[in-house]
Amino acid sequence: HVYRVGSDKSGAADSSVVLAATYSPTPIRLRFSAKPARAACPHRGETGLLDSIKQVHHRLAQFRLHAAAHKFGGRESHPFVQLAYWYERLVGWLADDNICVTRAMSNFLKEEWSITARVMHDQPPPHFRPLDWKDRHELFGRLENEKDGCLQSVAPWMTALTEKDEEERWTGLKKERTFSVNSYEEREVRDAPEVTSFCYWNERGVLVGRRRRPALVVSSTSWTPDEDFNVLLEAAKLLDEIIAKNLKMPPVVIVITGRGPMLDEFKEKLRNTTLKYVKILTAWLKIEDYPKLLGSADIGVSLHTSSSGLDLPMKVVDMFGCSLPVCAYDFKCLGELVRHGVNGYVFTSSEELARRLQEMLQGFPTNTRTLNQMRACIEKKRTRWSETWNTVVKPIFQEIDKASSTFSLARLFRLITYAIIAVVAMCAAGFGRFFGGFLALL
Repeated sequence: HVYRVGSDKSGAADSSVVLAATYSPTPIRLRFSAKPARAACPHRGETGLLDSIKQVHHRLAQFRLHAAAHKFGGRESHPFVQLAYWYERLVGWLADDNICVTRAMSNFLKEEWSITARVMHDQPPPHFRPLDWKDRHELFGRLENEKDGCLQSVAPWMTALTEKDEEERWTGLKKERTFSVNSYEEREVRDAPEVTSFCYWNERGVLVGRRRRPALVVSSTSWTPDEDFNVLLEAAKLLDEIIAKNLKMPPVVIVITGRGPMLDEFKEKLRNTTLKYVKILTAWLKIEDYPKLLGSADIGVSLHTSSSGLDLPMKVVDMFGCSLPVCAYDFKCLGELVRHGVNGYVFTSSEELARRLQEMLQGFPTNTRTLNQMRACIEKKRTRWSETWNTVVKPIFQEIDKASSTFSLARLFRLITYAIIAVVAMCAAGFGRFFGGFLALL
């Protein structure tokens, strides 16, 4: 992809950036090469290399090589791990400059590899934003009424929990909790042209949230072993018990989006779990609906744990783009993104997660001081990707542009070495395809 970075008043680009990503099961490294445009620099042939380190590749390789580890005396001794390790070090040394996504990674590169890297924290793209009630209503209507909509079962579930009374109360000999619906709202809902479990058109023709709507909690995952959703399931059980005894707590809908190898196992555990006031739903959304769901939710949950301890969960960045307070599983560098008690909470156990959700949802939806304060903090500190790019990365390209105007043997050596690495990598990839096809024929 070619991106234009900056322009003068006539619209002519200062420089163009060619973005290339190495092949991997997950996008872990990006390398940017900046070629100055003719108006910016007369030396069209000069090229600068900026290595952007999103994740430490050899750490991921260690994580994925359990099966072969014992043959080589441990994962760190595996030849593929060693190859990835030295490849990453060499590319970092050859680059004109380096950027990375956390201060923890910058410190690691400095201490372990003697590589200086500038920090550019990930930021959400502009389509991750909070939605107004009109956009939420459109989304909820589709997800509740479409054939494969993930919220289809919410309306009957809420009806079963609702006691149409003036006041919320305990009923019957079983002391089961019920949720009341104000008689005035009930009449408005009955006469409204369009109604969902979360909002409706009132008699003044204005879309409003229902007073007894469930709280919507969203999480996303690829259903792999590095995210333990048993933590969330156990927290849901504890939260269910809390809601049953606490009249200020709402019912809670938890939507988990994504597909992956451990989804069926989780669904089986969910079928064997009895919950009354908490409903857990799994979903596979259209790509355009995921940011809309985040923009319509009340709380986000992240169970991501970094394999290297040096990167941050992108899902939390997207949630913050939607002004969504977050409960995130704690690990080494998470504090660079989630500030405990300010824009969310961190937790390390099911009990702690249930307690944090209770603190955030107490009094929902009318009296949610904690949620409101966290949302206000997120909105105040929110930064978009383009702003961070212009602040951190664009000046680097400008420095490379200036350096390109002077000849340097060290620079020439670096570029030739990197070209050799690229040729060897392409040859290895071609051999791998040939060898794989040969095995397939056998």
